[in-house]
Amino acid sequence: MAADLPPSPPPGAGSPILLSAASGGVGLSALTSLVAREFVRRGHSSVLVDADLEAGGLDVLLGVENDRGLRWHDLDVPSGIPDPRSLMAGLPRWDGVPVLSLRQGEEGCPSVEDVVDVVLALASESDVVVDVGRAMRGAVMGGLAAVMGIERMTRLLVVELSVPGLARARGILGGMRRPPDAVVGMQPRGMKGSRGMVPLPQACEYLGTEILGPVPMHPALCSDLLSGLGASSVPRSMRGALSGLVDVVRRRGMSDRGAVTRRGGERRRRG
Repeated sequence: MAADLPPSPPPGAGSPILLSAASGGVGLSALTSLVAREFVRRGHSSVLVDADLEAGGLDVLLGVENDRGLRWHDLDVPSGIPDPRSLMAGLPRWDGVPVLSLRQGEEGCPSVEDVVDVVLALASESDVVVDVGRAMRGAVMGGLAAVMGIERMTRLLVVELSVPGLARARGILGGMRRPPDAVVGMQPRGMKGSRGMVPLPQACEYLGTEILGPVPMHPALCSDLLSGLGASSVPRSMRGALSGLVDVVRRRGMSDRGAVTRRGGERRRRG
């Protein structure tokens, strides 16, 4: 574990946007990627970080796995926190979004401490959108909260608007010390229209919280993503929900970034 983690994020650092899922297969990685791209399309600097330490692989999902650029296994974070500008310049890009991806099965899988350090460094230069995987395995989210305080993060919980999906989400929300900043409801994949989907008012009442959405996953988009082709365009049926979600995140109070001096080249001791 890092012996000299900073007690707080550097001045000017923004609020990292962390998306987690209440259950698997809800379209978390796809939604996280589309949120990051929406920021870029609005003229913001944004970087997409794959922090699902058990099931990463965003570059494969987005179809940029053969593009040149840095991945997590190329970084030697224990020897020094990377300079955020240099790191972003060296990442492969998906439709204008720098992507720091994790490749399962390769040496150099980052530790939780490494992820925390890199996310904080990137947050001093850019909006950082992080896929942290399943909420029940939230070591990365806990690590960031311990360093910067939970109020300095924007946390989104993605739930499937189905009976089993909502049941899992209810159990997770009941175990959280502090509720997420927003709950995002996803339309069940593989179903036509609203078939199999719990209506939003009933879902909100069941979970006892407001739910943003529903966000539909268009079959053509799902097919492209599952085939590793990425998403060349957002289907019209998704645009309104995605734009509204990004509006909520922006209103959450992401801070402007100024010139920040960070320990980019400083060596760190590991205990």
